Amino acid sequence: ESPQLLRRGLDAMLGAQMKVQDGIYIFDAANEHPASRKVVLAWVRERFPDLRARMPGFVLTRFAGAIELSCDAKARDDAGAFFRGALANVEGADRALAQAVESSGLCIDLRAREGARAQKRLARR
Repeated sequence: ESPQLLRRGLDAMLGAQMKVQDGIYIFDAANEHPASRKVVLAWVRERFPDLRARMPGFVLTRFAGAIELSCDAKARDDAGAFFRGALANVEGADRALAQAVESSGLCIDLRAREGARAQKRLARR
């Protein structure tokens, strides 16, 4: 709930006391909560040079996963543009990015097709 607390947790990923393979779980857990996603993505954008210095390329590609949970075309496109530049020349990044954008597109399509019906059904409960 607290953006400052979330940022502190994410900052812990960059500390020497945390192993890289453990730190990615902080990102994944924070990104699972819809209310946290904007803060997480803003943090990744701000701290990407630090992430790139600390983490190997194959771990950096996992950050593109922030896109796949987005059901908003503008947010997907903005994040996609950022990651295309940030992950340039990172082995495997093209595939990870394409998969994340595709997953987001599926969510966007599903919401457009079924969103009104789901809201109507939930409102009846």
